[in-house]
Formats: sequence, C-alpha cells, structure tokens
Amino acid sequence: MGLFLWALSREHHATVNRLLAQRSNLTGRVEELTAKVAELEEVVPVVSFGVPRTEEQVPVMGGTQPFAFGVVRNDQKRPGFGETARDAIVFLTVEGLGGERIMGPIKGRWRDAPSPVQLPAFQHHTHLESIDLQANGDEREFDIATKSLSEPYCYVIDAKQVLHKIPVLGVMLVQVEVRGKNFAPVRDTLTLNTKGYGEGLDVWRATS
Repeated sequence: MGLFLWALSREHHATVNRLLAQRSNLTGRVEELTAKVAELEEVVPVVSFGVPRTEEQVPVMGGTQPFAFGVVRNDQKRPGFGETARDAIVFLTVEGLGGERIMGPIKGRWRDAPSPVQLPAFQHHTHLESIDLQANGDEREFDIATKSLSEPYCYVIDAKQVLHKIPVLGVMLVQVEVRGKNFAPVRDTLTLNTKGYGEGLDVWRATS
C-alpha cells in the first residue's frame, strides 16, 4: 500500500510539473505574439490640443500688442512608437455664441512660420500653411487673434499674415480644426474674449 501511494504521489508531482512547464511555455508564447502584434499594429500620429494662452506684449512693427495663441502637439502612440503628422494645416472659423458664423474657415498661421516678406518673390508660400508635427510631444503654437489697445475689435490672422477684422465685441467662439496627410482631422472649440479699448485678449478652451 505504501509503495502504491508513493507511486501515485510521484505521478502527481510529475503531472503538476508538466502542467507548470506547459503554462510557462504558453505564457512565453503569448508574450511573443503580443510583441509581434504590437510591431504590426499601425502607428499613427496622436495629435491633440493643448491649453491656449495670451501674450500681452508681442513685438509688432516697432511696437507691441496683445496676441492669443492656440497649441497643438503630436505624441507617440506608446513609448518608441510614434509617427510624424505630415503637412498639418490649421483652420479657424469664428462664430457667435449662438453658433452663427462670423468669419471663416480660413487657413491659420503657425507661429514659427516665416513672414511672407522674408521669402523670395518667386517662392511659393505653401510651407507657411502646413508644417510637420514630430512625434515628440513638443507644443507648436498657432496665431488666433491680435488687437491694438487703441481699438476695441480684434483681428484673426491667416497663413499669409492677412488680418481679418472681427466686428464683434466681447465673447465669441473659435472653431479650430487641424488636418494633415496621414491623420484624421482633430477639432477643438476655443472661447475668445476681446475686452474693448485699452484691453487685451482672453482665450480658453470651451470644451475643457
């Protein structure tokens, strides 16, 4: 009887060890397959909006005046897996609080784009409108609006630095859309407040 129980126990231990080994092999296989799926998974830009801001004294033609800026970034989908957002263009549409369209859509201006007056006359200005957003999480700003302290209204700025006067005082909405070649459009709604004579601008995310 003792010999029988010993044999049974030995067989039980062997079975347990065999099952543990199989489980370990399966776990390793699952991890291997998961890694392969991750490698095959499409890597796309992850474009999103940051917190907009204002700056009260931006140099302009020998003086300074207030500006409002929006913010966009492109992050990696996960560490080590990122894709540049190609030819990103920002579009701006100004609306009243009731949704009525006041201006736009127009192509907006990336803040670090060169001024048209800095380019040769024969050069096309396409790169003023579109930029590549590297997948590093760096924030890239775009112009929303500016105003002079000597007048109540603000001006929205397009890609060629043409100013579009917004004949509205107080609070309005700015619909922002960023489009590119290799990512789906992303959208945000900003609230812009032009505060009248002698005052600057306020801007904040309406959807936050």
